[in-house]
Amino acid sequence: MAKRITPQTEQEIIKLYQLGLSMAKAGKPYCVTAPTVMRILDRYKIPKRTKGGIYKLPDKEIIARYKNGESCQKIADFFNVSFHTISNVLEKIILQEITSIKIPA
Repeated sequence: MAKRITPQTEQEIIKLYQLGLSMAKAGKPYCVTAPTVMRILDRYKIPKRTKGGIYKLPDKEIIARYKNGESCQKIADFFNVSFHTISNVLEKIILQEITSIKIPA
């Protein structure tokens, strides 16, 4: 028999998801699987993130933190994303800066 999830627990799971946790991680504290979290999000019409993408990260804040000496891991922990996500954001920003530099002829 399936365990019944209270509306309060559903709201807590939604909040965790909206803070950036994956469906699996948002459900884990409540012993709820990712597919169940997906059904909860659907029931409340909460938009789901696309695979590999989360809410728009603040590029300027990430680059400022990195330039101020924060490690990628510390920045990732702050935004509750992986080290690789921050690394990819920094790489994208650096490439944009390089390609926007105009070299005099």
